[in-house]
Amino acid sequence: MKARKLMVSLCVAAAFCTGCADEQANPAGQTIVLESVALMEHADTGLPYFHDTLKNNTEKTITAVETAMLAYDAEGQPLELYWDFMDSGAEPKYGHLRFEDMELLPGKTKDEDGGWTLYDGEKMEGWPVRGDGGANRAEYGLFCVKRVEFEDGTAWENPDYADWREEYQGKAKDAASLQEYYPKEYCILSAE
Repeated sequence: MKARKLMVSLCVAAAFCTGCADEQANPAGQTIVLESVALMEHADTGLPYFHDTLKNNTEKTITAVETAMLAYDAEGQPLELYWDFMDSGAEPKYGHLRFEDMELLPGKTKDEDGGWTLYDGEKMEGWPVRGDGGANRAEYGLFCVKRVEFEDGTAWENPDYADWREEYQGKAKDAASLQEYYPKEYCILSAE
């Protein structure tokens, strides 16, 4: 299995996530850390996929996470991908929201095999060749946690999500800056 480390943007780049380590800003020290994103290939098919690693530094069990995903090529150009290729009516787009059920205990890390498979009609037998092969050009993945649900029924909404989306989705970025975004912390100041 081939892996290339990718940039990870937690939607709270330094400008958005101030004071995560500051006890006054986050007195309980409750954070969620998107530690890494890697572009990998399935060993049996060679299909590319994004694999992310998420750590729960809160006192609650996480039961679901909604994550925004973007992809960029080696030059920092945004890629329009068929993110939901199981939907035959889906069109390529710059980003996708993934809702994932899980059970992530306090202090534990989600680092399971697998991830979000990218559409590659050139390698997928029985699937039409669509688009411009964007999945084959993916080098950087920017992920942003939009919402986290906890076992006690509370949820945390990322207050910086809209700003992140405005700044990154469909916009070219300097490739060097894409490499500087990981790992990042989300400050969970309150969950309601």
